[in-house]
Amino acid sequence: MSGKPVLLYFPFPGRANPARVALFNSLGQDGWVDDTIDFPTFTAEKAKWQAENDKAVAEGRKADYTGCKLQSDMGYVPQLTIPGAGPNGSDLVVTQGVAIAKWCAKQGSKLTTTDPIKDLLIDEHIELSSEILNKCPHDKDEAVKKSLREAYAAGPMKKGMRGICYKMDKSGYCVGDSLTLADLFLQSVYHMVRSGMFDYVPSEYIDSFPEIVKHEEVMKNDPIMKAYNEKYKW
Repeated sequence: MSGKPVLLYFPFPGRANPARVALFNSLGQDGWVDDTIDFPTFTAEKAKWQAENDKAVAEGRKADYTGCKLQSDMGYVPQLTIPGAGPNGSDLVVTQGVAIAKWCAKQGSKLTTTDPIKDLLIDEHIELSSEILNKCPHDKDEAVKKSLREAYAAGPMKKGMRGICYKMDKSGYCVGDSLTLADLFLQSVYHMVRSGMFDYVPSEYIDSFPEIVKHEEVMKNDPIMKAYNEKYKW
């Protein structure tokens, strides 16, 4: 372990982007480790994790994931490892993107606020954006998945996107006139669509939400995002 926080995720923005930007803004490029894992490696590591987890359950003991990239009891990514922050000076390993991002933002970034009302609005935006991703339907049958996704985009997703638009600040940011975690979680949603990672929802879907299109431009010109994008490709 490097002595620095280590964030493990796939080599694209996805659900880790808010935490990555927050860590960079808090600690700079050298204050944390951006550890990535590709899908084949993740699949192999997940199999190792599952084997140890099943064995531990059968034996009635706590699992030991030594030698596995996935160190949490959930086996999820993003995964944040904080050296020495666990019991008896052990490394603390946590998952869940929202919780991770909030911790990262509190390490010295400009993404936080001391205003409880503003905090409330930021949290509301984060949950609205997260809900769009969390409720997205899946199916192993691609034809079924396509039908489910198209219906989702035309119904619940559209409702969620409109709800976010109604609540956005006139500045183009989500809350107030500067970058917060709310903006980063919204960006994660539309980046997935724009990049083609949100299967069966076309890139131009975003164009039907003028406030989101404006937000894209605001994010491109934001000084924190410019500094981040100069150093990282995801």
